[in-house]
This record gives sequence, C-alpha cells and structure tokens, in this order.
Amino acid sequence: MLITAAAISEILQLIWILIYAGMDISPIDLINIQSFSRRVISLAEFRQMLHNYLRSKMDMVAPNLSTLIGEQVIIILLFIFLKTF
Repeated sequence: MLITAAAISEILQLIWILIYAGMDISPIDLINIQSFSRRVISLAEFRQMLHNYLRSKMDMVAPNLSTLIGEQVIIILLFIFLKTF
C-alpha cells in the first residue's frame, strides 16, 4: 500500500472535520485511524533508520563525496543505480 502526502493530508482533513463538527467516530473508523497512524509512524521510523544506515555507509566508503555533493544526491544516485538491475 502506497501512502502519499496527498492521502495523508486528506485523511487528516477528514479527522479534523469529524472532531471539529463534534461528530462521533465509529469504532470501525477509530480502528482504521489507529491502523493508519501506526503505519505512518512505522514508515517514518524505517525511513530514519534507512537514512542513518546510508549516511554511515557513505561516511565509511566515500566521506569526501558525501561532503561535496550531499546525502540527498547520493541517495538519488544510489536509487538510479539500483533501479538498473
């Protein structure tokens, strides 16, 4: 399941409308909101872990390169390189 920024924004807007309008959240909606929230937190933690891993590897393999062009460019280049295989 791909979670985009637009999907997150839409869900947060719906939650805000429910809270602001004073409507009750059904148990099924609450389960879905909690599930979605756990998934977003899990993906954010995974992204941070992956970022730290790539940073440590780049510092070990090519510290000058990561300093010169930056981590984000290296991550993009790595993604393009891995996509070719």
